[in-house]
Amino acid sequence: MVLNTTEYDFSLVYENQTTPVVFAQVGAYNERQKAAVSLEKVCEIPENAPEDFNPYSEILFGLFARGDILTADGSVAIPKDELLEFITFDKDGKAIIKADLPIASYYVQELQTGAGYAINENQYDFVFEYAGQNTATVKIAVNDGNPIENKLMRGSLKVIKTFEGKDTPIAGVTFTITGITAVGTTVEINAVTDERGEILLENLLIGNYTVKELESDLTVGYVLSPEENAIVAADEIAELTIDNKLMRGDFFMRLFISFSPPYIQVRVLL
Repeated sequence: MVLNTTEYDFSLVYENQTTPVVFAQVGAYNERQKAAVSLEKVCEIPENAPEDFNPYSEILFGLFARGDILTADGSVAIPKDELLEFITFDKDGKAIIKADLPIASYYVQELQTGAGYAINENQYDFVFEYAGQNTATVKIAVNDGNPIENKLMRGSLKVIKTFEGKDTPIAGVTFTITGITAVGTTVEINAVTDERGEILLENLLIGNYTVKELESDLTVGYVLSPEENAIVAADEIAELTIDNKLMRGDFFMRLFISFSPPYIQVRVLL
């Protein structure tokens, strides 16, 4: 409880000569000590994110009891791991716990995060301890006030370039890789094959990507490969093998033979 420092006036008034004791009643109320619990999130922001990009609107935390919370008679009022509140965040990644908490131990844990982000599975403990009769509100910052971080999920894309009739890898073949990430941003990368005839793009944000081969001196005599699509997933390598076929055509020959005298004539039309 919190000490009530209010002064309450009362008066003792004479009633009559037959009343030996005069009583005056005063009522005083004590508030229970409260906890003001705050927590903060920080999300990695992707490149080319629009000004109104807000990754915090989709984040949801849960507040849980770390152990059984008992009543005065020893019975269980709130069981261990009971979900007490869903916690949401403002556009700056800040949140305040609204529940009127009794003195006990608790933890918060992320239940949902934004698309494209890795969920933080850690449990963050805090303890609401009685801070003495002169403190009305105990301020508690989860994780010692340090923001709880969400990282963007990433993967890799590997393009293997082959040419019909060639066993030796060819370096310098140009490609454009474009994509729409899971967080809604766009990506455009120009890349060339290395000495192994490959392109390896690491740390790409997860999402849908399109690989397009560009015409160059190295593709002369070959049919350019069609655009290929790849899905880049978290901590995985999406692999594409893109083969170029030789250009081909059709050959027609017509044979005309004339037996008109005095000569035999033969004509070949190609």
